[in-house]
Amino acid sequence: MGANLTYHERLGFGASGTVYRVTWKSKEFGTIDAAAKKIRFEGEISEKHKREIEFLKRLDHKNIIKYYDAVMEKEHVVIITEYAAKGSLDGYLKDRDKLPKTLLQQWIYHLACGVNYLEKNDVAHCDLKSPNCIIMADDVLKICDFGIAQDLTSTKTTRSAHKGSVKWQAPEIFKDEILSPKAAIYAFGIIVWEMVSCEEPYKGFRPERVIYQVMANSLRPKIPDDCPQFLRELMEQCWHQDRTQRPKSSEIVRRVWREYRPTPTCLNVTHELDNGLEWKLKHEIDSWGRTLHFVDSDRLAICRGDSVEVHHVSREETHLLYTLTSDEWRGIVWPFDVAVSESMPSSCILVICYEDPYVYQFPSHKASNYLKKYQVHVQPLCIVANVNTAVIGLYDRHALVVCSMPGFTQQKIVDLSFNPCDLTISTDYLVVMDHHEMVIKAMGDMGQDLCRIKPPDGWRFKAVSYRNDARHLYAACYNVGDRKGRVFKYTWDGNGTPKYHNTGCVIDDVGAVQYYNKGLSVTSEGVFQLALSGLPHIKIFSLE
Repeated sequence: MGANLTYHERLGFGASGTVYRVTWKSKEFGTIDAAAKKIRFEGEISEKHKREIEFLKRLDHKNIIKYYDAVMEKEHVVIITEYAAKGSLDGYLKDRDKLPKTLLQQWIYHLACGVNYLEKNDVAHCDLKSPNCIIMADDVLKICDFGIAQDLTSTKTTRSAHKGSVKWQAPEIFKDEILSPKAAIYAFGIIVWEMVSCEEPYKGFRPERVIYQVMANSLRPKIPDDCPQFLRELMEQCWHQDRTQRPKSSEIVRRVWREYRPTPTCLNVTHELDNGLEWKLKHEIDSWGRTLHFVDSDRLAICRGDSVEVHHVSREETHLLYTLTSDEWRGIVWPFDVAVSESMPSSCILVICYEDPYVYQFPSHKASNYLKKYQVHVQPLCIVANVNTAVIGLYDRHALVVCSMPGFTQQKIVDLSFNPCDLTISTDYLVVMDHHEMVIKAMGDMGQDLCRIKPPDGWRFKAVSYRNDARHLYAACYNVGDRKGRVFKYTWDGNGTPKYHNTGCVIDDVGAVQYYNKGLSVTSEGVFQLALSGLPHIKIFSLE
């Protein structure tokens, strides 16, 4: 397999190996840029490196480096992972006086989510530091290098066999105390200081001086005078000398999210007459939501940081029906999308969460905690359900996971040729779309495409809804050139290529909807409802 790797520049090196940028040819991913960690061994691979590979295989999170494969090259094992186009965090911070505010907030949050994920999976990184944080091309921060990581489930009464880099190590590590997740919280505080100051911690200090001063005199980096009070307090709590006084990683994620959650501006939405149809603004809901989804034609679900609100929507009024909450969420395990199933023992609401891939089952029409939860081993994009099947769009893969209900006991993957951006499901059909294409599949054979639909020239798909079991499809689109939006109607008889018709709505600046939350519904009478999220309101329109 080594012949499938073409080596380029060296990205870094350390005690455990040398990392290169490579071009990698594989059957699964095609030809891609990747990072290859080349480790020399004699005789056989060491237990340490076997353990590193096992950690990378089992970890799956958007803020943890993605593992691809491990291959043999003569006297080397090569660990192949995704490539960070912008390098390591410490390299990025060099020669900079200050990080842009948006990047600072975003990366602190990404780091907190990665640390929280490791803690929930009982992984002690043992060398968490800015050189082991990488920046992807899309400015996503990820944690890498698990060369000395340990499994906390097997080290509850033991000490760390390896000491990481001194400047990021908690004082209890120098005292050889039992491993705990609080050491990563200490390192998190030091890395946040680096992002705030764009400086190297304890610059010019010899390692032994750092160890003595941290242990004996509670030495910490000097916080800049212009540091925001929120970050000052967070750092001081994270690097507290007494590890029992440091916050939990879940608390850090919650606090950072609440402080830095996105604040998009309101969309300016207008309407024009066309063929006797027009959009009319019906209601505004004073609530900000991460995801909007019509669970049916008159119920709008709003996924927030720590709850799901279900609102009744009609031409006359909009009011809150109930709120679904779970003590497990609290802004950490985010509710991400909602579906309704009639196949469970009683009618229920299914809520899929993002950070941990679980589907929570709630009793329908009740504001109560969940009845059951089911694990799915994917990163979700959205969920839809009919009477006996749930379909989940994957976050960053060309695939769907199909679950049988009740129980979610059987899960199978259906490959696509694109990343889905929206799904809808009927008794007989599944409709899945990305921005450039919409595909109709038969529920009995999701591997077969019944038809593929392209948007009109210059338009991109964003959301889909249907009426009469997918015989009438409605697609919300945005225009690439002039940033206007429109809903097109497609008629389909189960054969051939559907035809589209302009339904008559025009929405100014809806091009921004590709970055905003949206919901699209069609009532039994054929009246559309479109919901767009923008702070501080959710605007609901009907097409009449």
